[in-house]
Amino acid sequence: HYLDKNDKVITLSQAVSIAEQYDCFMIKIAAGSGGGRGIRKVYKGEDIASIFVDYHKDFICQEVLKEHQTLAQFNPECINTIRLLSLNINDRCDVLSAFVRMGGKGSIVDNLHSEKGGGCLVGINPEGKLAPFGINKVYKVVKETPMGDSLDGLQIEHYDEIVDFIKNCHQKYFPFANLIGWDVIIDESAHPIVIEINLDSADIAAHQIFNGPVFGYRTDEVLEY
Repeated sequence: HYLDKNDKVITLSQAVSIAEQYDCFMIKIAAGSGGGRGIRKVYKGEDIASIFVDYHKDFICQEVLKEHQTLAQFNPECINTIRLLSLNINDRCDVLSAFVRMGGKGSIVDNLHSEKGGGCLVGINPEGKLAPFGINKVYKVVKETPMGDSLDGLQIEHYDEIVDFIKNCHQKYFPFANLIGWDVIIDESAHPIVIEINLDSADIAAHQIFNGPVFGYRTDEVLEY
């Protein structure tokens, strides 16, 4: 079954007609897309009907997002997401740690273990400044972005707004989830957009490479909780 944006059942030909209105769009399997699996960019002129039929299992099609230059500079061919880890216990929510994922050259996804690889993770401090080093998928230290720019001194603009947005979202929409890993971007107008949330795989090991023990000053509170 094919559904439009209002969850109305439509035919395959109607679904193709909707997709053909766009110069390009993203297609993604609904579950099991970790590491960028089952994600591709489809361009106008391709055989969209065959692509839909070949996917077979549940999938979703979405418009291509355009992100703010503060993130696009790392790799303009994909969206480069910020992973933030938020803790919500005892009626208080904090963002404990964050890093940015930068997609490798030629990759349409920023997942570290994607097929094309070449990307890296770089820590972000509470002021939004990037760490002077990153790590690639074999945990080797890198000092440059995938585009060849030095990491030293780079800053994520509007970082405070992103943190406030995540804390508000956690408490409003997921008050009973204690620990969430958020994948977020900011669009061209500097508005935060949530790409996905991670309730069972928040990449704590990667956070601690850059920012130390992940619970920080709330460690005793977490243990007691």
